[in-house]
Amino acid sequence: MGATAYDIVKRNVPVLAPGSFTLQQAGQQSSRGVELAASAALSDSLRISGNIAKTEARFDDFTFLDFNTFSWVDYAGNVPILVPETSANLWASWDFAPDWTAHLGVQFVGKAWYDYANTAKRDSFTLVNAGIDWRLRESSTLSLRVTNLFDKSYAAYLYPEKGQVVLGAPRRFELQLTSKF
Repeated sequence: MGATAYDIVKRNVPVLAPGSFTLQQAGQQSSRGVELAASAALSDSLRISGNIAKTEARFDDFTFLDFNTFSWVDYAGNVPILVPETSANLWASWDFAPDWTAHLGVQFVGKAWYDYANTAKRDSFTLVNAGIDWRLRESSTLSLRVTNLFDKSYAAYLYPEKGQVVLGAPRRFELQLTSKF
C-alpha cells in the first residue's frame, strides 16, 4: 500500500487560446492532491490492485485577451481543461492455467471542464478493459487486450463554442508479442 501527496506549481504554462488552436502562456497553475494505491495477492493465482486520486488543480494567474470582444478575461481560480477531480482504477489478474493469465480492469474518470470559464462540463465515465496473456516460453508472451470492452460511448472532448463533441475511443483490440533477448 502506498500514499502520495503532492503540491505542484507550474509557471508560464502553455495552453490553447480559447476558441483557437494557437498556444499562449497562462501565468501560473497549481495542483494539489493525494493518491492512494494498494495491491494484494488474494491467493497464489489471484491478484488485485487499485488506486484512487483526488486532485485540486487551479489557474492561479491566467488572463486572456478575447479578440472577439476586445476585453481581458480573467480565468484565475478556474480548473484547467480536462483535469478530473477524481480518478480511480481497479485491476484483477488471475493465473487460471499454467502460462495463462486473465486481466480485468475498471477505470473511472471523474467530471471535468471543457472550457477555461468552467461553464461546459464533461460528465464522469467508467470503462472496463480486459486481456489475456499466454506465456509461450520464458522469454516471450503473447497478449490480447480489449480496451473499452463494452464499447461505451462517452465524450472525450467538447468544443462549446462550436457545439461539437469528440467521442472517446470505441472498443479496441490489440495483439502484442513481447520477447526478451
